[in-house]
Amino acid sequence: MSGPKTVVLLSEGLFADTRETGEFRQVAAAAASANATLYALSLDTQHTDASMDQISPTFNEDRVLRLQGLEMLAGMARGRVFPVVTGARQAFDRIRRELSGYYLLGLKPEETDRDGGPYQLDIDVRRPGVEIRSRRHFLVERDSSARPASDVLAEILARRRPPKSSAVRP
Repeated sequence: MSGPKTVVLLSEGLFADTRETGEFRQVAAAAASANATLYALSLDTQHTDASMDQISPTFNEDRVLRLQGLEMLAGMARGRVFPVVTGARQAFDRIRRELSGYYLLGLKPEETDRDGGPYQLDIDVRRPGVEIRSRRHFLVERDSSARPASDVLAEILARRRPPKSSAVRP
């Protein structure tokens, strides 16, 4: 499906090692290629319930850890985390407002950038109080149109095995 997409994840949290960003980068790359933005609604968990004798001594630390994983995931996929305590109306209203208008910034890669590798893009503005959310990493596809089709076909046929595809599972 072409065009921008919005994904809303409902979760009580995501425990993740925020120093290891490999899997988060994979999700961010998939979101970028699908032109999708990922928002997360963080459902607040209860301090206690009938099955507990007392509040966990690490409740606040656990809560921070659950939020860090969600924030990293949503942030890398150009989204944001919204806390939900009693109802999600405010969160969905905010998402609706964010989707109602945006600025679109384009860039034109140089020919030397077309190597298939990831590039980092940092955007800053001078206006105080403005929040910028954008994809931080971009993949610039190789420009295969500059090569004759016969050369591309010969290269494909010369490979010993077909390239791995994330869509095909063994």
